[in-house]
Amino acid sequence: MLFIRKKYSYHLLIILFFFTFYNSFSQHYHQRIKHYSLEDGLSQTTILDLLKDSSGFIWIGTQGGLNRFDGQQFRHFKPISEDTTSISNTYINKLLEDKNGNIWIGTLNGLNIYNPQSDVFNKVSLSTFKNEIITSLEVQENGTIWVGTRKTGVHRLLPLGQNKFQKENFLSTTSITSLFIDSQKQLWIGGFEGAVFILDLNNSEIELKPLHLNIQGRVQTFYRTEKKLLIGTEVGFYIYDLITKNVKRVNLNEQHQGLTKQVTEFLDAGNFGVWVGTDSGVFLFDWKNEKVLNKIEYRENDIKGLSNDRVYSLLQLNESQLFVGTNSNLDLIDFNIPYFKNISKNKKGAHILNDNSISAIFKDEEYTWVGTSVGGLNLITRDKTYYFKEDQTKPYGITGNEVREILKDTKNQRLWIATTRGLNMIDLKTFDPDLPIFKTFTYDPKNSNSISNDFLKGITLDTEYNVWGATYGHGIFRLQLSNDNTVSIIRFKNNKSDPNSLANDFVEKIFSDPKNTIWAGTQGGLSRLSFTDNSLTKPSFINTTVLESSRNSNATSIVLDITIDSKGNKWLASSTHGLNLYLGNNKFKTWTDKEMNLDGIIYSLQHDDNDNLWMGTTAGIIRFDPNTEEFKTYGIEDGIQNKDFNMHAKFKDKTGTIYFGGGGGLTYFHPKDLETIDHPQSLYFSQLRVKDEIVKTKKASKPWLTSAISKTNSLQFKNDEFPFYLNFSSIDYRLNKDVSFAYKLLPTDTEWNVLKDLEIQFLNLPAGNYTLQVNGFSRGKEWEQPPLEMSLEILPPWWSTWWSYIMYAVIAIALADRFYRFQLSRKLALAESDRLTGLDQLKSNLYTNITHEFRTPLTVILGMANTLKSNIEEKEFDTAEKSVEMITRNGNNLLRLVNELLDLAKLENEKMDLNFIKGDIIPFIKYLSESFHSMADESNIKLTVYAEIDTLVMDYDVDKLSAITYNLISNAIKFSNKSDGKIIVHINHSTVKKKEHLILKIKDNGIGISNKNIPNIFNRFYQVNASESRSGEGTGIGLALTKELVILMGGTIEVKSELHKGSEFIIDLPITRNAAIAKDQHFDAKPEPLISNVENKILSVENFDPNSEIPLCLLIEDNHDVAHYLETCLKHNYQTIHARNGIEGIELALEKIPDIIICDVMMPGKNGYEVCKTLKTDERTDHIPIIMLTAKVTLKDRLTGLSHGADAYLTKPFVKAELFTRLDQLIVLRKKMLLKIENSNFSTFMNKKAENPETKFLQKVIQFINDDIENSSFGSESLASKLNLSESQIYRKLKAITDKSTAVFIRSVRLQRAKELIQTTDKTISEIAYEVGFNNPSWFSRAFKEEFGQTPGDFK
Repeated sequence: MLFIRKKYSYHLLIILFFFTFYNSFSQHYHQRIKHYSLEDGLSQTTILDLLKDSSGFIWIGTQGGLNRFDGQQFRHFKPISEDTTSISNTYINKLLEDKNGNIWIGTLNGLNIYNPQSDVFNKVSLSTFKNEIITSLEVQENGTIWVGTRKTGVHRLLPLGQNKFQKENFLSTTSITSLFIDSQKQLWIGGFEGAVFILDLNNSEIELKPLHLNIQGRVQTFYRTEKKLLIGTEVGFYIYDLITKNVKRVNLNEQHQGLTKQVTEFLDAGNFGVWVGTDSGVFLFDWKNEKVLNKIEYRENDIKGLSNDRVYSLLQLNESQLFVGTNSNLDLIDFNIPYFKNISKNKKGAHILNDNSISAIFKDEEYTWVGTSVGGLNLITRDKTYYFKEDQTKPYGITGNEVREILKDTKNQRLWIATTRGLNMIDLKTFDPDLPIFKTFTYDPKNSNSISNDFLKGITLDTEYNVWGATYGHGIFRLQLSNDNTVSIIRFKNNKSDPNSLANDFVEKIFSDPKNTIWAGTQGGLSRLSFTDNSLTKPSFINTTVLESSRNSNATSIVLDITIDSKGNKWLASSTHGLNLYLGNNKFKTWTDKEMNLDGIIYSLQHDDNDNLWMGTTAGIIRFDPNTEEFKTYGIEDGIQNKDFNMHAKFKDKTGTIYFGGGGGLTYFHPKDLETIDHPQSLYFSQLRVKDEIVKTKKASKPWLTSAISKTNSLQFKNDEFPFYLNFSSIDYRLNKDVSFAYKLLPTDTEWNVLKDLEIQFLNLPAGNYTLQVNGFSRGKEWEQPPLEMSLEILPPWWSTWWSYIMYAVIAIALADRFYRFQLSRKLALAESDRLTGLDQLKSNLYTNITHEFRTPLTVILGMANTLKSNIEEKEFDTAEKSVEMITRNGNNLLRLVNELLDLAKLENEKMDLNFIKGDIIPFIKYLSESFHSMADESNIKLTVYAEIDTLVMDYDVDKLSAITYNLISNAIKFSNKSDGKIIVHINHSTVKKKEHLILKIKDNGIGISNKNIPNIFNRFYQVNASESRSGEGTGIGLALTKELVILMGGTIEVKSELHKGSEFIIDLPITRNAAIAKDQHFDAKPEPLISNVENKILSVENFDPNSEIPLCLLIEDNHDVAHYLETCLKHNYQTIHARNGIEGIELALEKIPDIIICDVMMPGKNGYEVCKTLKTDERTDHIPIIMLTAKVTLKDRLTGLSHGADAYLTKPFVKAELFTRLDQLIVLRKKMLLKIENSNFSTFMNKKAENPETKFLQKVIQFINDDIENSSFGSESLASKLNLSESQIYRKLKAITDKSTAVFIRSVRLQRAKELIQTTDKTISEIAYEVGFNNPSWFSRAFKEEFGQTPGDFK
């Protein structure tokens, strides 16, 4: 056994003396003992030896294995047959630490050395003898190891390094049982039958001397003082005088307990003695005076005793803690004075009370008074504890066993005790604990001078030492007791009709401040009572229902306790509003449960000498520092009686000690002591587990560890070695501690992650370097020490390593080369394919656009030619001139389109030549521009042409410039606003770098071009896809040809445009003067207008006759020539009205309700599909047949039109006969529908499912008529009102659907109803006539016969 383990300071005895003199509870206070058993993690409970190593671990040798303990958990070491680095045996006799920190373990099967660095065991062979039993171990300061064995004597091992030793054997035939090296460097050797040898280690030569002592039994332990040698054997305890050479046997037990035997261990206790381990417990022996100072032994059913009297080993853990290895358990004796001390009946601390639930406390210099919940009043004195309980046989006994509050009247030397059965008083001047006299005050319903009620919740003393009592349900009272025992009582209760009364009669706390203001905490808020004079006849109550309204809480404050600190601050505890500070003027500051981190209720408040606030709650004790507003919680783990404390059960004595009572007893402490309650403890990593394998330095599946995990500061893992787990622990042997742990993984974590256990799991991490930090926390505050750290390196997978990236680069370069070659060939193939596809698309677009542009003028040409032919046959020549003019104009349009195509082909083949002439270009451009005036005027567009120079002579090509001007101005007219359009043609001259340029700008305020379309507008056959731009109209070659011509002339063209605001085209042509001067200006290139400049009568609806029987046809067509041709075809059979765009067409249709509509598809505003959809979904027009007229002839275009509700589809060019064929088909369909309606009675018709809008409309009309059929005045005006239509609209709709006017249709419905009534009822004809809305039965009969061909009587 190491001498360092025998060393002991005076600290222990100081503590022992403290227990004697601390306070009136100290005589009952015992050391605390913690028992560690199998349930706590011990491998076996017979503790043969104990060792504390240099790292702070406790090593425990048992009969069932070696244990290492850190205060939290046990680690076991046992033999593993297949692991040569494991320990050799489970039966551990002796333990020793050498100067290198290695642990020597003596077992029943040889000697082992544990290397903490490598976490492995090595066997040391002492002789050829197998199964060597090691009985004792000692070490010299120079590192020499002495080993005692049972079969081969004593061995000396001189370390040579690398676990090699120079070995010597002494007393080889002697069975050795103990070794001890004293402070004089004397080696004492014990054996069987009292054999003792001594070896002086100061001499270089080995000389063993036997001592012939008169002792018996196996020598088990030695202890050396200056002049004496203490020897423990299995038979007894002996003292050998080194001077006189005398031996004396000492009995540590009391006489009736027998002789001391089985002395197994000595442990130094300083100059005051030695601890002695025996089979009768542990003794503190004063070897100077040879007397026992203390004995710790087993006590049945008492946790304060040892687990077993049979003691094998002792170990000093620190100045105030002692480990005792017994035959049953490992016991930790803690001599520390607890931070929190307790007394109770049978729970924590000294068992000196008669009840565990404490409800009131008072202490002065002589007595400690404790009020309980069922045990009455307890009085603790230095000598004994008295219990005063209610006893009806004792006339001067206490009333009630539930004490609520205790107060002392220091002036009159009275002790006041409030119980739930009345108020009690002890006169301390005459008080005798053995013969106590209680004066009682109880409620007498017949005596108004009695207290309000016996159930008292608390009492207080005012500045005049009068007693104020709080009752449960009966308000408060004041009791004045004069020296002649005269009693005067005044009661105060709640009066709901009087605000100047107590807030609530259920009073939880009553308190008097230095100003004699009475504070009453009630279940209805806080009441403050003061008086204007001393007569008490004019009380003034200030009531506060809610202490803190600023926190959006309207709950009534239930005030449970009140205290006033030395500064006069008034603190209140509320079950609904937490902790409150009175600020004055009826204002409070509140700390809620959340801010206090309190999951419970504050039941008691007590300030300390530094005005910190201490609270007894249902969740422990809380300390509040008003200066920092910091809260600290102390719980069961800190040693308090219980988490739950009782109301008002608090007190502070003159020393500053604070007392709190709860359901588990009385807890008391001094606030100053708690300043050192929390200590940082040493942390270490205890285990590494990868997946399901606990990793060791040897025999691991992979070399994760080269040294013990506790000695490792860095770990490396591959990406597929997840999950892994790191366990950690702290070396902490304190019995009471508030400890939690948290970790951070840097650099990913910025905050601490709180742990529920001592294991950190890593499920996955990206490759990289990390630092794991672990630290402890007490009361939420991090320990002030560097955190425990472990560096973690996560290796990337092989495919993410540097050498794999080099390989990837090589492969990528090779693949890139192959890919480049492949892509090159593929691009060439795709380019050829794209070229062919583009060519096909170009042909398709060209075909579509060209055929569209050709079909419209061809429609006019062919149609007007047929008309002209018919007129010649009929010799009608009135319209011949106009027909010829339309044919000529549309023929010129076709010629222009053909010429543009030819010009583009020439430009593409670079076969177009410039024919420059030199002349003044200004008048020529003005001439070209002004030729569009009539076209602009017809569209209500203002065309302005101006030049900033009067003349400019230059070379220009007449045809090319005409084509450019035509395309740009015609586009401007086409896409300008038709109501307030403006077009400006601006001509200017500029010089850039001494080169002259012509600048021609054409600007409009039309629909504009979006930014995404601007880059494409000069592409061939490109058209902007928007209805406002007349989608599909044009060939898409105008602007392309314009750009090509500008480039051919050496110039540039650009466009500036903003959607819905207009566009501006800017042409920049270089000025040259190389051509021959033109003799005459050629102004014969005037372009043909796009539309007729002859007023078209069809544009007006003034000649429309709404009363005509001729059907009305609405033409929606933006091309005037096509509209004129249609009017020419229809003029003998239909009235026609014309709309120039889709929006105007919808408006006219809704206004006029035409009989048929012919609508073009491609129009500005809304196209034909949109017009058709709008009209077919409107109840006013959904019956009107619509013929779609378009130049688009594909199946897709036809299906699109029909899907929008079109009734027929007519493609351009068409002839008159085809138009009338479509009209005749629609008329036949309409007649079939009329016939179907006429042949079915209205009852059947109403029950028919509506398959089309016409049927649905008629059913609605018939329903409205039937709903008001008896009303003879119900006519077209009433019906129009119900349908929200005009009379003309409903007239034309009904006429179109039923071929009947509104009045006739209403009459038909009445008559149909009359017919049904005639056939199904017995009513008279007159009755039926009146019932269906006829005022005159004779007129009814005539109308009936006209409708059905028979009189009403014929149907009877």
